Amino acid sequence: MPDFVLSIALVLGAYLVGSVPTAYLVGKWVAGIDVREYGSGNVGASNVSVHVGKKWVVPIALYDVFVKGFLPVYVAGASLLDLGTATQAAAGLAGLCGHNWPVFLKFSGGRGIAAGLGSLIGFGFPLFVLWATIPGVLFTLTPWRDSSISWLLATLLLPIWALWAGYGEWVAVYGVGFAAITIIRRVTSGGFEKSLLSYEELTRMRLIWNRMVFDRDIASRDEWVHGRPDAKS
Repeated sequence: MPDFVLSIALVLGAYLVGSVPTAYLVGKWVAGIDVREYGSGNVGASNVSVHVGKKWVVPIALYDVFVKGFLPVYVAGASLLDLGTATQAAAGLAGLCGHNWPVFLKFSGGRGIAAGLGSLIGFGFPLFVLWATIPGVLFTLTPWRDSSISWLLATLLLPIWALWAGYGEWVAVYGVGFAAITIIRRVTSGGFEKSLLSYEELTRMRLIWNRMVFDRDIASRDEWVHGRPDAKS
């Protein structure tokens, strides 16, 4: 089978695997709830932690990191296939897109940080360490611990880290794609008009800024995490 056919099949497979809504399934099976109707409305481990239980974060994170993120990149680069770094980058981004816009949940998913983490481990553990440097420093050496801002900064710097560490241009392209996907998913995470009506003090530009930087519609993390999106009025 030609390599380009294998590459296309792997990228499509990565998207479908990434689309498996692990957090949503855990919410349904364990607590009988739709996590999209609770807290941030995010289909991810953090929302499950608050509204279902912290212990369920572990299986969700393991699947998201190693199956959605690591596996497609690893398989593309494995000696048996050796489809090249470009296919690794495409497969990694496809897994992220599947997680963020899953076909099984009408394209409403999570944020992709765990899947992105897994992809970086697939490219090489040192790259993951470089990516995690900023959040690690901010969380351990400063009182400033807003994870949304920390991971955004880390992801924006990822292409620079990839080139600096000699991973090559395709891994840098993956880094650019990862950053773009992260920002697009944050900004488009909910209906603009609904949020503007729910929070009368917001302007459209303020809403976009809050989503892009803080990954939420409002400044208060506690109010956002513990509320219900359909009750914020």
